[in-house]
Amino acid sequence: MKKVDKKFLWEENFPVFSFQCDRNNKIRLTSLAQFFQELAWRHADYCGVGYKGLYEKNFLWILSGLKIKVIDYPKWEDHMKIFTWGKEYVNLFAFREFEILNSKSEPVVLGSSSWIVADAETHRPLRITDDLLQVPPFSKDVDLDRPGKITIDKEYKNFFDVHVTGSDIDVYDHVNNTKYIEWCLDAVPEIHTEKLNLTGFDIRFIHEAKFNEDIRIYYNLNAENITYRGINQNTKAEVFRAQALISKL
Repeated sequence: MKKVDKKFLWEENFPVFSFQCDRNNKIRLTSLAQFFQELAWRHADYCGVGYKGLYEKNFLWILSGLKIKVIDYPKWEDHMKIFTWGKEYVNLFAFREFEILNSKSEPVVLGSSSWIVADAETHRPLRITDDLLQVPPFSKDVDLDRPGKITIDKEYKNFFDVHVTGSDIDVYDHVNNTKYIEWCLDAVPEIHTEKLNLTGFDIRFIHEAKFNEDIRIYYNLNAENITYRGINQNTKAEVFRAQALISKL
C-alpha cells in the first residue's frame, strides 16, 4: 500500500499476545475491539482532537456504535498490521473504519464505527462544530456497512445478570464499550464451548452504565445470530442493543 499522510490513514503493527487469546489460541473479539478503540484515540490525538485536546474544551468523544467482521481470527504470536481512518461526518456522528491485515497483507478483520461528541460533565451529545473536524475523511472503504439501528422484535426470556464492578469502569467513569461485548459473549455458553463460531458483532450504545449498577442482558439465540438487549435494573433504561453473527462448527 502506498504511503499516505497519517492524518488520513493511521497505521500500527502489533503482535498477538497470549493474554489476548482464548482457549484455541485465537484473539478474543474484545481484544480486537480494544485495539480499534486505542488506535482511534491515537489517530484523533495526532490530528489534534484526541482525549486531551477535547477535554480542554470540556468535550469528549464517545463511541456510539461498533460493527466488527471477522474473516479469519489472528492467533497467538501472529503479527497484525492495523489501519484506521476517518470516513465522514453526518449530523451528530463521526464515522471511522478499521482494517487488520495478516503477515501476507490479507485482510482478516474489518471494523466500522460511529462516534459522537459529548459534554465532558453531563455526557450529553453535542453538535460536531467545524473546529472539531480535524480528522479528514479518507476514500478507502471496507466491505462492511456502517453501524445502524438494531431492531428488537420481541422481549427475550433468556437473560444474564451482571453487576458493574470497578474493573469495568474506564477514564470516562462509565462502563467501557468492550465490557458490553464481553458480557454478551459470556451470556451464551455455546460461544465458549466450541459449538459456535463468532463471525461478527454489531452493537449500539444507548445509555451509560455506572459503577455498582446491575445490568440484565436479555438474549435470543437463532441459527445465524444472537440478538441482545441490555437493561439497567437500577434506572430501567435501555443500555445497549447488539447482534452477534454466528455459524455452527
